[in-house]
Amino acid sequence: MWEARTRVAMPLLLGGAGAGGAKIVVGVARGRTKSLRTERIPTREPEKTLREVIDLFRTAEIDLGALSATGVASFGPLGVNPSRSS
Repeated sequence: MWEARTRVAMPLLLGGAGAGGAKIVVGVARGRTKSLRTERIPTREPEKTLREVIDLFRTAEIDLGALSATGVASFGPLGVNPSRSS
């Protein structure tokens, strides 16, 4: 006899980074409610800090699987250009 099987979708694996003045908090979660990993990175030179964020996401993908999406929250403007007046 034929049996119908129901597939249950696994919630997406999501990455996020919240940039503050002194640190960036990087996290990986399964869906909206299951936090799997959280790291705090002190804010330094932009290139070094962003490299560390990327490395944390890459390590999470090796350990947990591919991230479906990532997002960044910033306390202020990103990519400030000191030569512009606005």
